[in-house]
Amino acid sequence: MSKNAIIGGVGFVGINIAEELSKDSNVIIVTRRSSIKKRPNITKRLKELGVELIVLDKINFNNLKNLDVDNFIYTIGIISGNLKEMMEAHVNILDEVIKAAKEISSRVIYISSVGALGEVKAKEGSVLYEEDDHLNKEMFTQKFPYEISKAEGERLLLKNKDELKNKFVILRPTTVFGPYAYESQWKAIYNLAKRNVKIKIGGESLIYSKDLAKIVGISTKGKFDGKWLYVSWPEKIDLEKVSSKTCEYFKKKRCITLPIKGLIKFLYYITPYNSPIKMIYRSVKGSYTFKSKYLDDFKFSSFEEAFNDFINYAINSDFKP
Repeated sequence: MSKNAIIGGVGFVGINIAEELSKDSNVIIVTRRSSIKKRPNITKRLKELGVELIVLDKINFNNLKNLDVDNFIYTIGIISGNLKEMMEAHVNILDEVIKAAKEISSRVIYISSVGALGEVKAKEGSVLYEEDDHLNKEMFTQKFPYEISKAEGERLLLKNKDELKNKFVILRPTTVFGPYAYESQWKAIYNLAKRNVKIKIGGESLIYSKDLAKIVGISTKGKFDGKWLYVSWPEKIDLEKVSSKTCEYFKKKRCITLPIKGLIKFLYYITPYNSPIKMIYRSVKGSYTFKSKYLDDFKFSSFEEAFNDFINYAINSDFKP
């Protein structure tokens, strides 16, 4: 049985991955004490799964090199903060993980984001597949802290590919949707729907959290070594669709539509350099469909299944992580 360490696993993405991998492997969660305090319900669920929790004040090479795991799955991520904070989360701690992986010949699976692309030189609404030349500067330009740091995390793995013996995978999910989605946008959509309001925004397709977790599971077997993959529903399933479906769930005969695309654009121009609004506007403006050259044989779950999981979580948890 394989052994997997999820770095920063006490979060939305981490708990979904832990549930999937614990079905047929040993799972270790390596996290910081602050995450345990902030997310007691997720911590409780992880303990129910029987995973081993390693709680540290600081995650570094010395703490990781003796874990003897087959795979490190890196899930640490933040969407707001200054460049220094973003680089710490998306690059510096990752560097410590890479050092440990090289020491014990483990694989590194980096949960990046389509946000790593930054501004894309492509027609709005285009279908995008993975680039052959990693983050080709003629195609992609990173300007804001989130984009810069995520891209640097990816480049760090490429820089170390030989010493890692090509045992690395970069997964670039779009916005993740499903159970344990405690972030503010999901709570807002849910509460607006209860008040007979749905949003009109557009943007990129989402990805079901359990499908992302399954693709991580496949990655641990080496199928995607040395590759970077877009992970997204291949059809158009976006925030707007979730909002409409949530209104239907509450049996509202006709929800009031609240257009917010113009508001997002306005906020883009007045918010600080490090605001997450910058990333949100990129998504809304581009409205790209991300498809992977490597997932043709993967069977994505239905939106209905994902929505049922999300709404059950929302009702039972009140979005408290």
